[in-house]
Amino acid sequence: MNALTKQLLSTLMLGGLVMGSALAVVTNIDSRRELFGKMQTQREGRDLVDAQWRKLLLERAALSSQVSVDRVALQRLKMKLPEPDSTVTVTF
Repeated sequence: MNALTKQLLSTLMLGGLVMGSALAVVTNIDSRRELFGKMQTQREGRDLVDAQWRKLLLERAALSSQVSVDRVALQRLKMKLPEPDSTVTVTF
């Protein structure tokens, strides 16, 4: 092998390595963009779930208030306060 052939082979090998490196960079950037898109989708989902959770907490607080409990007892369960003469007080 003469010097020209060695130089040509070295140049081709380096060119191949540069092309391989460039393809690796492009692949890496593409996968990063894909992962970033997935991350944004997950964040949007998390924000929706967080908003629903806050609404549920507010609803629970509203439904557990004494006024709400009294309304459900009177309307849906047809409960009523006992008559004063049917009430027995027990003392110790």
